[in-house]
Amino acid sequence: MAWNPQSLIRAARKSGIEFDVDEDWLTGPDPHGKGFQPFSVAWHHTECGELSRGNMPSLDLCRNPGQYGGEARACHIVVGRDGKFQIIAGHGTYHLGTGGPLKVNGKVMPKDIGNRFSIGIEIEASSSTKINKNNRETPKHGINPAQFYAVAKFCAALFDDLGWDTDAAIRHQDWTTRKVDVGIPLSQIHEAIDGYRKSKVPNQENEHLRKR
Repeated sequence: MAWNPQSLIRAARKSGIEFDVDEDWLTGPDPHGKGFQPFSVAWHHTECGELSRGNMPSLDLCRNPGQYGGEARACHIVVGRDGKFQIIAGHGTYHLGTGGPLKVNGKVMPKDIGNRFSIGIEIEASSSTKINKNNRETPKHGINPAQFYAVAKFCAALFDDLGWDTDAAIRHQDWTTRKVDVGIPLSQIHEAIDGYRKSKVPNQENEHLRKR
């Protein structure tokens, strides 16, 4: 079945998350054209330093990655520190880079071309630097509970809509040894998604985001 980007909107609405959509999410650069046929969702988190102020400090870079992605977007969705989604692309993007091959959702993403087969979600990491006398501690896994559960809810709704297996969710580090995000065991991510797919509320933070 051909990819329909409206699946992202349907899943966002069904999951009940808060979200906005870029006006050009369907008209922006599309590096893969009809070759974009996703069957997975890759969880990423951003790199944040002392200038990482606000809710979505990486949003502009994800929209316009420059040398990192040319004119293409760097992901499909950016998740703010409050768990709100910004959907910035509905077609192909550059977010996985080199890596693989990897079997996921009953199929194989070939070596180095995972972007053709994966939706990228970039989650804004916390910053450990003191900003305006407020210290945002960065958990070892890089993301907070609001973000974790929002992305899990979204994945559950998307996978139900598309008939995908729960193991369609991967971490960037599963695709390549170059990356460490997100530092949450994949089994915990799948457990949370399954909880929402079964209409059950997953266990709380101390279960899925326990300190490691």
